[in-house]
Amino acid sequence: MTASLIILGDSTCETGTYVLRLALAEALELAFGHFQGGTPVALPAGDWVYVGSALSRGPALGRRLARHATRTGNQPPHALRPAILTAFGIPAPRQKTLRWHIDYLLDRSEGNLTHGIAVRSTTRLETPIANLLVEQGQVIVRGLGASDAPGETHLLYWPGGEPAWELLTARLMALVKR
Repeated sequence: MTASLIILGDSTCETGTYVLRLALAEALELAFGHFQGGTPVALPAGDWVYVGSALSRGPALGRRLARHATRTGNQPPHALRPAILTAFGIPAPRQKTLRWHIDYLLDRSEGNLTHGIAVRSTTRLETPIANLLVEQGQVIVRGLGASDAPGETHLLYWPGGEPAWELLTARLMALVKR
């Protein structure tokens, strides 16, 4: 499977919201930093989706995506990273520390980023996009990936595969055109 990145929205905007799709080759138990007191969460093999935002100044969206596509230490980056660096015209991050829930999963060699959708916008779209993900995905643990959005879940199991991803892409395109 070739990694693919779709960029929607205002091409002059350097901030926005994004959805990442990760293929997890095998089931694993993983602690997401301090989430649930550091108790490991059982993650089934298969596809996962994550929604996040990058709304700070400068080329925040490209930098955030490149950061997510980078692993710590000397581990190889995700297959999606070259597409991100090219699309946003940015250099590869030098170092990465684990900060957000998603970082702990993206740092594992069992997982690989396969797809990304970046929505360039100054408007925070995490909640409406998270709601779309919940409609099509499966919440494994409530609150996962959403430490800054109480009551939401931003990291979900994605059992629908490619058809569900294509539907999500179409729905995001329609959302951005409004």
